Amino acid sequence: MELSGALADMKKSILPKDYPEIDFGKMEIHLVDASTRLLAGMSERASACAARVLSQRGIILHQNVL
Repeated sequence: MELSGALADMKKSILPKDYPEIDFGKMEIHLVDASTRLLAGMSERASACAARVLSQRGIILHQNVL
């Protein structure tokens, strides 16, 4: 999960400066998780908040994937 957030940050601010010839609007970040929710060891509220923030940052979530 942390890596997907870091990639989203890089996609937004770092990579376009280093590689201006690449269209990062076409880049997708997918997070694939086997559990039914993120941060399973934490509260459902924390899980929902994490999912919402990642989605807002453009990360595509795939949960409950085996």
